[in-house]
Amino acid sequence: MGLTGYANPIALPAIGISELYFEESGDWILELEYMEGSQDDMVIDSVFLSSITDTVELTEFEFSENTNLLVITEDSLDSDFTIARYGDTIKVVSYSEGESYEDILIFGNLPGSVIHYPDDSQSICKYYHYFVKDKSPTISRLNDTAGIFGTLKGVVYDKYSEPVKNRTFCLYHCFETSVNGDYSVRVFSRPTVLNKIAYEIDDSPTGSASIQEIAYTMEPDSTIELDIHLTDTLATGINTARVDEAIIRIYPNPVSINSLFNAWIDLPVLTSDIWIEIVDIEGNLIREEQITQKKQSIRSPAQSGLYLITVWLDNQLILSKRMLVE
Repeated sequence: MGLTGYANPIALPAIGISELYFEESGDWILELEYMEGSQDDMVIDSVFLSSITDTVELTEFEFSENTNLLVITEDSLDSDFTIARYGDTIKVVSYSEGESYEDILIFGNLPGSVIHYPDDSQSICKYYHYFVKDKSPTISRLNDTAGIFGTLKGVVYDKYSEPVKNRTFCLYHCFETSVNGDYSVRVFSRPTVLNKIAYEIDDSPTGSASIQEIAYTMEPDSTIELDIHLTDTLATGINTARVDEAIIRIYPNPVSINSLFNAWIDLPVLTSDIWIEIVDIEGNLIREEQITQKKQSIRSPAQSGLYLITVWLDNQLILSKRMLVE
């Protein structure tokens, strides 16, 4: 999905960056954590902490038994160590039996930065492997979801620029579009670039659709309006081999010249790509119309004769029916 700022995969035993906070004075507080397990399960030989300007070895690292967290301040170190308030590269490297694991946070306006510097009263914390802005810092406590989300809202459009109605999509959370295609979803407070989106098929988020690339930088408790434009067709999860006239009805038949007839489609999920075609006996396409609702009225041809009505679902022919126009 083109997501930025994903933390390194966990390798055991390992120590990582949990949270970074700056006090009003500019002094920093850095929280480290055991990435998995408890201290008794891990043997860490040494830990090194570095920024752009300094590197220090942590000679003592007593992690809390309850939270596996260690809070470090500038005063707690034996040597000078600077973390620049408005942008730095922080690296923690832990060694165990000759193996090493490193966790890196680049923030601010530096090349490779994954997140902007924290504003006053904010921190940068790690949640679900992402570095995010946190409006409710939890130094010395496990990171939680309070203060790390904003709201993304707008309209989801299909590849024909029509609103996608009553479909469930998933970003960080799942959301359902309205009858007008509107959506609203909580997302992490961080820079994000997306070119795909997950969606539900048969009540399971197993589908993946390409979208026109979107990019946004979310702040905690803020709202960004951003429409989502699909470039793929959404699958319905319907077995097209089992679609018959009990599910799709075309009526009345016969129908009068240049009058309305109905297409009634009883599918569990209306896709963004259901079409009806009217073809004459010579194979000429008379009319093509996208179906956007369960019951839709369509105008019959202006000349009498026998016509073929075809219904297409996700580019597959699911019904072919003769219609007499009188």
